Amino acid sequence: MEAHNSSITLMPGVPASSVALNHSALTYSVAETAALLGVSRVTIYRMIKRRILSPLPGLRHKKIARRKVHDLANGGGRHV
Repeated sequence: MEAHNSSITLMPGVPASSVALNHSALTYSVAETAALLGVSRVTIYRMIKRRILSPLPGLRHKKIARRKVHDLANGGGRHV
């Protein structure tokens, strides 16, 4: 299953209708990232702590660059 107008593939079992994303946005929130990758928000925070994902610096809320999420989803275990 593939998200509309995007090259990122949703994980199995995640209905596309449950992911409401602005495809022109350059960043994703933790919740949006979790929905795209088919994992929990806690897992995203763990990935940030382990430096598998890196949020944009200097923001009150954690935002993750769309490119980094897509790289992780399409490249597997590569650290971004």
